[in-house]
Amino acid sequence: MTDKNKNNHPEISQQTIGFFENLLRASTDGILITDASHNIIIANDTFCGFFDKKRNEIIETDLFYWLEQIGSNAVKNWTELEKCVCTNDFCKYVEFKFDTEKQGIRYFSVNSSVLEHIGVEESGVIVSIWRDVTKQKKAEKELEVRQNQQAVISNIGMHALSNTNMSELMHQTTSLTAKTLDVDYCKVLEILPGGKELLLRAGAGWNNGLVENITVSVDNNSQAGYTLSSNRPVIVKDFHTETRFNAPQLLKDHGVIS
Repeated sequence: MTDKNKNNHPEISQQTIGFFENLLRASTDGILITDASHNIIIANDTFCGFFDKKRNEIIETDLFYWLEQIGSNAVKNWTELEKCVCTNDFCKYVEFKFDTEKQGIRYFSVNSSVLEHIGVEESGVIVSIWRDVTKQKKAEKELEVRQNQQAVISNIGMHALSNTNMSELMHQTTSLTAKTLDVDYCKVLEILPGGKELLLRAGAGWNNGLVENITVSVDNNSQAGYTLSSNRPVIVKDFHTETRFNAPQLLKDHGVIS
């Protein structure tokens, strides 16, 4: 806490300041104390690090200035948090989403309370604890995706058991696969007699009239030929830099990059 800050807030005792300064240094969570005007009284290095700033750049500034940099809903979320604190003296698990340039999207769970118990006369003074829950959110998302994939596999299995129409089953499978993986296109290619061409047997996302009509060649320079000869999954990150084979015209016509 700066000397300026101490002078501007004499109601906060030196003992309390010392306690909080020790807590600030030790905590891996962001700790923030704001007054009724949203002025930042105390902030630890962890909280300041969320904005790549030093403490002297954060303290005595308007919290809303920083919240507006986080995202469109941040100020709204804080306002709701304040209402909850004013009603119940505390508020738990309010989520804030940071979209940062260096670290991408980060999620924070915020718990807050009114500081009446340390003798602050102004009831609008709020302490909030900001915990980074980005890893937890990502794990939850991955689990949700995995569960959804398992459900789709089960659904496809049920269709296979109850439907003897192979063409219909393949169309359902490509549609469900594209939706589950959140991709624009999915296809099933069938090797034609002679082994030199593949028929677009079923698919999702392709232009009308192509499924069951268009073919792609099988040669050493084609993706299909390379995949068949490699006998393993083939992943293309970017056709612009791909050197193993040429992109088929079907994918070029649809602007497929990976």
